[in-house]
Amino acid sequence: MKSIVFNFIYINRMILNKQTKSVFLIKINDAMQVWLTMNILFSFVSYGLSSYLWYLFAGFSVVLSRLSSTDIQMEANGKDVSG
Repeated sequence: MKSIVFNFIYINRMILNKQTKSVFLIKINDAMQVWLTMNILFSFVSYGLSSYLWYLFAGFSVVLSRLSSTDIQMEANGKDVSG
């Protein structure tokens, strides 16, 4: 769970530093932030920290991190990533 939160903080910093212009990445980051907060609160209340949803969220955070890195690299190279 700790690595999920740290990976999410890293992604959030990349997006907040305006390193990406992708509306999809910005919106999915907002949605994951809400889901992470809700999942942490619900997990503590229901003793569900070993729930399978944490594995799904970990996968999403890795994919979002890779998409963000790819998007930033493509923008740095001057390629159009809006399409």
